[in-house]
Amino acid sequence: MWRLSFVLFCLINFACQRANEITRIQVDQSYDGLFPIQLKLDLEKIPTSKSLGIMTKDQAVFPAQFSAPDEILFIPARDILSGEELVVIEMESPAASLCKVDTQGGYILVSHTDQEILRYALEEQLSSDTMADYYRRSGFIHPLRTKSGRILTDGFPRGHSHQHGIFNAYTRSHFRGQMIDFWNQQAQLGTVKHINTREVKSGPVFGSFTVDLQQIAYLQADTVIAIDENWTVRVFPLEAGYFLDWQISQKCHTADTLYIDKYHYGGAAFRGSDQWNIAEGAYDSLVFFTTDQGASQIRANHARPRWSAMYGLIDRDTAGIAIIGHPNNFRHPQPIRVHPTMPYFCFAPMVLGEYQLAPKQSLESRYGLFAYDGAPDPSHLNKLAETFSRW
Repeated sequence: MWRLSFVLFCLINFACQRANEITRIQVDQSYDGLFPIQLKLDLEKIPTSKSLGIMTKDQAVFPAQFSAPDEILFIPARDILSGEELVVIEMESPAASLCKVDTQGGYILVSHTDQEILRYALEEQLSSDTMADYYRRSGFIHPLRTKSGRILTDGFPRGHSHQHGIFNAYTRSHFRGQMIDFWNQQAQLGTVKHINTREVKSGPVFGSFTVDLQQIAYLQADTVIAIDENWTVRVFPLEAGYFLDWQISQKCHTADTLYIDKYHYGGAAFRGSDQWNIAEGAYDSLVFFTTDQGASQIRANHARPRWSAMYGLIDRDTAGIAIIGHPNNFRHPQPIRVHPTMPYFCFAPMVLGEYQLAPKQSLESRYGLFAYDGAPDPSHLNKLAETFSRW
């Protein structure tokens, strides 16, 4: 039904908007129509100021959106076969935004057809007046919802209030000769903060925001910025769920090297719904986990899967998230830390040994997050991982 609605949206929205043909592209591989397709363009032919569409061989026209000065993305709602010719056309008027991104009340809010997808915390949050002040946190995503509206994340989970929805922080590290922990705020050795919003953008294919964060070290009586961090998050409403392209860039703020110690967890993380916890305690849950290798929580811990999925009952129906590591990531495929009972997991390259973030060095990481209703479909996730690997 969603696919039919999307096709009708495209046809109605673009039927009277076709303008000049700009160029033709013959694809050299097949693509699944359920997922965004990225195409390389000739910069001399297509100014980024233009509003574009893609016309397929059956004369259907779909909105396209620049993802970079020389790249566009579109979702065709049908398979594209290797050797097929696609026509890039200039639209007479811009397409309506399918994914909207706004700043509201201390958050970046991303929505699709007036339904909220996620919020990113611009201002420091604290879940209650009785919670210790050192748990204050900004620079994380919560809530993240499925298309049915079910909330997958927990912003300040019981017993582990230092975990925050979708977040990124190092755990055991050393800076200027002192042990630093940016993850466990209760240790009062470090934290992470949102600093600046560079851009929010709505679009017909995806919405996006780009923000700056800092990982801050507490050195005795001093507070020092150790890492300048940048996120770009692109959100794609798809037929089967919401897909997030989460890009992270890190650089040293000072002339001092940050040493990330060998440790069993830390890095890009997901904390799952409070409804997955058992009411009597903060350390047990009723949640399911699997990977592309079919591994459960116990067998998946410190494994190096292509994708991982966590899911369980939320509001009496099954919903979950799958996370895919990009092939260009450091130490790909990265080991994952999966807690044996609590609903959280993270990507932890430090499991394989110490590494460093040196001055003038940049560390780039990228993860694909898929929020879905129902149980995970391994075939679907394998195709999504293959598509993501081409970006």
